[in-house]
Amino acid sequence: MPSEKNAIYKDPGGKLNIALVYPNTYWVGMSNLGLHTVYSHLNAHPGIVCERFFLDMQLSIEHSRPLQDFHMIAFTIPYELDWINAVKILIENKIPVKRMDRKSGPIVIAGGPSITLNPEPIADSMDALFLGDGEGFAEKLHESFFDSGDMNEFLERLSSARGIYVPSFTYPKVSDDNAITSFVGPRPIISVTNPLDSPAHTAIITSETVFGDMFMIETARGCPWKCKFCSAKAVYSPYRPAPLDVVENLFDKVLGSGLKLGLVSSALNDHPKADDMYSMITRKGLKIAPPSLRIGRITDGLIELLRYSKVRGVTLA
Repeated sequence: MPSEKNAIYKDPGGKLNIALVYPNTYWVGMSNLGLHTVYSHLNAHPGIVCERFFLDMQLSIEHSRPLQDFHMIAFTIPYELDWINAVKILIENKIPVKRMDRKSGPIVIAGGPSITLNPEPIADSMDALFLGDGEGFAEKLHESFFDSGDMNEFLERLSSARGIYVPSFTYPKVSDDNAITSFVGPRPIISVTNPLDSPAHTAIITSETVFGDMFMIETARGCPWKCKFCSAKAVYSPYRPAPLDVVENLFDKVLGSGLKLGLVSSALNDHPKADDMYSMITRKGLKIAPPSLRIGRITDGLIELLRYSKVRGVTLA
């Protein structure tokens, strides 16, 4: 098992047991802030146990349990190519791929940016899909599971929450040229966490991942520019900068860790208090790994922070 700090170990007895599955390798998955966020929020609920699985790990990280031991399998799928890996994981664990073929066993759900953009390619495999931000679903999952007598009642209770798409209740009508013309059933609305009072950040520290030398912190979600060609407009709108006092508390977690500060957003210098943020980081003596930078908003304070951090290359947007 990989070397980790801050993983959560809970007694599974009497609780909703959720297998959180990232359908790629541990090396890739542990650098995904969506995984960290969902893991933290689910385990924060006293009635839920959440353990992690990856494509290259057949047993859970926390207690070496098989996937079939869990009440629920929750895939977090940021990229479309990982749909294939999600199906592969179901097959390898002898779980029928199509929901219509599953008469028993774990409930299978999924969320993530690729699901929010277009859930239809994988909808036939999922009992429910989560559209939009992943925070805030823990209580609804727990309540729906323990208050329901069967799968249909569980899905009915779950579908009342914003952001939940149940393919057996809502499905698209498709024209002869494969265009979606309308929906049968209630059309789901994307879930939005607003304001962003609890930005995503690294929950578990490990060096055995792509960004293992960083403590990642989300400084904003969405993008104020809303370019039509960019998926950020569809998945993460509206633009929500994290409050500076909240971000500062997260910066303090990096102090003394020896890690770089990995800042995550569509463009760092779109934050309305970007210059104050640069000064705060400099005062704390932290070095950053920046996300994209808006070319028209580069200030002396940002250049000085990049110089101090010995950043050798940047992406300009």
